[in-house]
Amino acid sequence: MTSKLLRAISMAGAAWFFAATAGMALASTPGSLSVKLTPTATPGGVIDTLGVEITLTPAPGEPASAPPEFKIPLVYANVLTAGKTLTGLQARDEQGELKLSVRDDAPDPRGFYRHWVANRPSTGPLILRYRVPISNALAPLGTAPPLELRNDAKALSGMGISFLVLPVTERKMKLAVDWDVSALPPGAAALSSFGANHAVLADPDTPERLQQTYFMAGDIGRYPLAPHPHGFISAWQGRPNFDALALMQWSEKLYYGFSHFFKDKQRARGVTHPAGGNGPTKSFGPPDSPTATARCHRPRSTPSQKAWLCVPEAQSAGRRDGAWRGTILGTNREIMPKIIPKCPRLCEQG
Repeated sequence: MTSKLLRAISMAGAAWFFAATAGMALASTPGSLSVKLTPTATPGGVIDTLGVEITLTPAPGEPASAPPEFKIPLVYANVLTAGKTLTGLQARDEQGELKLSVRDDAPDPRGFYRHWVANRPSTGPLILRYRVPISNALAPLGTAPPLELRNDAKALSGMGISFLVLPVTERKMKLAVDWDVSALPPGAAALSSFGANHAVLADPDTPERLQQTYFMAGDIGRYPLAPHPHGFISAWQGRPNFDALALMQWSEKLYYGFSHFFKDKQRARGVTHPAGGNGPTKSFGPPDSPTATARCHRPRSTPSQKAWLCVPEAQSAGRRDGAWRGTILGTNREIMPKIIPKCPRLCEQG
């Protein structure tokens, strides 16, 4: 075999390897899904509508596939969602408007969905827009966790599963949340489980992660006012009859204590709603009883003499100037209270 032929084969192999690795790089670059929320308020400051814009950007080099499909549950955990009340739903891509056909799942006590299916495959970024009315009416189906989108005390709060129409896919994407609060009274703030204002999730995930994300905006209390990008943040809605700031400061100590004990370096944030005891994906929070104090107990069933339980004392949240709603954003540990060493020192600090 001549040297020229060997060089030609070597160059061809190098070209193939470059093409293969370039293709692998394109395939490993995920697409993105961003949610932009625009609340509007009445002259009295009551937030009555939420504009939603969802932008789905395919991964580089991703070929067009089947027509896109979106969905939202009509009932979830005995909560009526915005599936039947949202208005003005439109989808557009580089070629213009996509027509959407609607179908509903058969009613099921475990939950059922409304689906929107486009009439053709999409090209380039796809943008879905609609508006959601917000009220403070009691849950019509009876007792239910506080997940629905509600306005109270000149603020809004709710979990994504109750108002987000999301693409049907198991593909992981870059997820982001953005806010436009320019239509709200001065001083309005906004945050989600991802963080304050514009926030991007550190690692790609499926759209289901947005369903399990909590959102809050308007006249809300916050701590800390300038949170670390990957640290503790919290917010509350309304005027509780206890010291909410002290509770959040105590919870921050607990959060960092848990993060240190469990060697949680990512400190991925989530949300627990203390008023309902809900623990969505990657969530952190104290037990349901809102309090700024704690007692330490050494459980009899624990063999280690160094293990203690941090148990906040029970106090009633009550109501003052609207119902209290609070969110604690931190690291998921799923079970409260946790058995951790050196808890007495942590409790004494609180």
